[in-house]
Amino acid sequence: MSTTGPRPPARRTEVLIPRSPTPEFKQLGGSDSDHFNQTLAHQTLAALWVANSDDDQRNRQYLAATAALIGAKLQDELEGTGCCSAAAGAEVRPPAGRSRCRCR
Repeated sequence: MSTTGPRPPARRTEVLIPRSPTPEFKQLGGSDSDHFNQTLAHQTLAALWVANSDDDQRNRQYLAATAALIGAKLQDELEGTGCCSAAAGAEVRPPAGRSRCRCR
């Protein structure tokens, strides 16, 4: 490292993520970020086993998983990720410090 001259100023990058004033999809994932909520819902549906399902059965599975996300009344991202796993059929344990896990 050279000590002959001053260091150039650090480059600064700002990332701006546009957010709507009120999240439209909060009921799906519990977050104030619609992008997070939509991603969570998409991942939940993608995790379902629908390879052997006909169109009608697959639609019922998608509606049931979506209803599970909405019915859980998620409050934040942590609850959203846990409920996503439960709705997709994985075994989920409540995170430490949480008194409830409404998705089981």
